[in-house]
This record gives sequence, C-alpha cells and structure tokens, in this order.
Amino acid sequence: MVEVRKKLSDKLTIAPVSIFSDYTLEEFAKRKPASKQDMINIDGVGSYKLKHYCPAFLETIQNYKAKV
Repeated sequence: MVEVRKKLSDKLTIAPVSIFSDYTLEEFAKRKPASKQDMINIDGVGSYKLKHYCPAFLETIQNYKAKV
C-alpha cells in the first residue's frame, strides 16, 4: 500500500499523506476492500479520493487476493 501511495504521490507531485494517511492504508490492509463501496466506508476515504486514488489501491488488493 505504501508503494502504491508513493508512486501516486510522485506522479501527482503531492505529499503521500495527501493521498491517504498511514491509518487509512492500514485499514485497507486489514479489511481488504473488494469494491469502491467497501472503500467509502473506511475513514479517510471521501468521494474525491474514491474516484481519483482508490482504483490503484483496489487493483493492488485484488492482485494480492489472487496470489493467496
């Protein structure tokens, strides 16, 4: 999750914490949301972040789930 956030922050030239806080990344790792609907219920995810940032994280989570 941290790597995905870093890549996005580098690409967008914004601070990593502006994308998602460490807490939110930890929640992604714990809950492993399967959809945007699941993600919107996690603290730190609003409609803007859901639309612009969550697809990259969902892809990472889905790839992880496919491996285990």
